[in-house]
Amino acid sequence: MKRFYTALLTFLIVILSTWSFLGCGGANLPGVVEDGRIVDQILDFTFNDFVRTPGQPEGGYSDLLTDAHTDRATYLTEYGAPDEGYYLVYLKRSLIDQYEAFLLEHEQAYANNVYDYHFSAHDQYEIIDGKYLYCHQHQATSVKEGVKVCFARDIADIPYKLDAEYQLVFCAQTKPAVIKANLSNGQQLDRPITLYKKTVISFDEENGRARAYEFGYTEGEKQTRDNRWFEFEGLIIEEFSVECEGMDYAPISHRGNTHYEIAKQALVVEKNDAYYVALPRYLKNNGDPIDLLDATSGLTGSADIFGTEKARLAQAFDCVFEEDVPAFLADSRYEFGLYKCSLIWQD
Repeated sequence: MKRFYTALLTFLIVILSTWSFLGCGGANLPGVVEDGRIVDQILDFTFNDFVRTPGQPEGGYSDLLTDAHTDRATYLTEYGAPDEGYYLVYLKRSLIDQYEAFLLEHEQAYANNVYDYHFSAHDQYEIIDGKYLYCHQHQATSVKEGVKVCFARDIADIPYKLDAEYQLVFCAQTKPAVIKANLSNGQQLDRPITLYKKTVISFDEENGRARAYEFGYTEGEKQTRDNRWFEFEGLIIEEFSVECEGMDYAPISHRGNTHYEIAKQALVVEKNDAYYVALPRYLKNNGDPIDLLDATSGLTGSADIFGTEKARLAQAFDCVFEEDVPAFLADSRYEFGLYKCSLIWQD
């Protein structure tokens, strides 16, 4: 009889552990998203490094000051606090099996390319980074077939599987923003836009609990920048595609052009009822800083970050910025200054 109860207890432990890993043991299972507009936006998430949107800009500091491009412009963007909760995409396991060869081929072709591969290995199913949603977008006749889009309030409420058929493949969070103005042409916009950020999570097979996952090396650096930006609230000046003026939503796939050159944004602060932008003022140089606005400084090429705009910036310069620039905007090479916005861009 003792052996019987021991065997029964062992059996129950195994069943409960499996139940937990499938996500069925939680009291707050995610609800299915009924809003077709949100479903379409999530399933349309772009995993492309070169989509230029608010929060995912283009160009360097000098590009913020000019209107030399016809396909993009400099904008004033206001970012709100991140929304609560997580949007989740569950895909039929049978489709995941079908896509495995496609993803393996993609992985072998691009895994060493920082521009084109932003996923874990094809068989790391417990790392939820969108790799199988990417496959579904490229292989399925209809992206809505074989998927369920759900919402969970807390990361602890995210199950690995909804049931034996549907498995989690993508997780996203949202953040509101308002494109306040096109500074390149002086047009007031006040265009609200919802930004979707890929959130990478993983599961421990022992207890089935979802947790945040951090990549290593280059992908991890991009992920850190994404997360720091996502928490920011305030005003930013940045350059991105003019197409965004007509968009209700946009994906944040990755911030910056490459792993070593970050596209530039600039913090806007209010002082004495006027707006100022924080831009580099001096290049640090072993205790002998170089004036970035001095035409005779000898800086050339990429080191001459303001190019022909030095005189205009010199007129707008107010003072050295004594506060710390937010981490996702910081550049340890420079000491920053405050420049009056109205003397740089049109009112």
